[in-house]
Amino acid sequence: MNINAAIIEDNSDIIQTLKYTLAQLSVPVTVIELAQTVDDAYRALKNEKVDLAFLDIQLREGTIFEALEKLFKEGHKLPELVFITAHGSFENALKAIQFACLDFVTKPFDTPDIEAAVKRFLDKKTTMQQNQQTQVGFLLQLMRGDIQSLKSIAIALPKGVIELVDLQQIVYIQAD
Repeated sequence: MNINAAIIEDNSDIIQTLKYTLAQLSVPVTVIELAQTVDDAYRALKNEKVDLAFLDIQLREGTIFEALEKLFKEGHKLPELVFITAHGSFENALKAIQFACLDFVTKPFDTPDIEAAVKRFLDKKTTMQQNQQTQVGFLLQLMRGDIQSLKSIAIALPKGVIELVDLQQIVYIQAD
């Protein structure tokens, strides 16, 4: 399984170091987007092919939070986020958590830090796939009438949100 990544960082040396570190991992990670400014970060994170984004907080002309807030307000689905920053203040960590970040790594980072973040990404993806398979199986049981007493089902939405849906409201199901 290949992971498509974005690197949002304004320091060229750190970009090269991170690219080298990602290339050393046992899991293939392909960097498909690079950005050094807030505007470029916005464009890169809009790319739906990006699975995992490594983000510096302080960019040229602003912070990554400006791009994230704009994307969130527009309703774009964000990739999994790993913050890599020298600005590891409590306020920045809190903002990163508000965007449901997967990890928060302080600079200077080393290979085990990045490897742990990628492993967290893979573990989360595996868990989500298993949960989706369980939910689809359960929904099929409901549709066949094997389970009669339930009136609603819990659906896992992106970023860990759970929504209860009345079974009478479901008129169409599509798998991806």
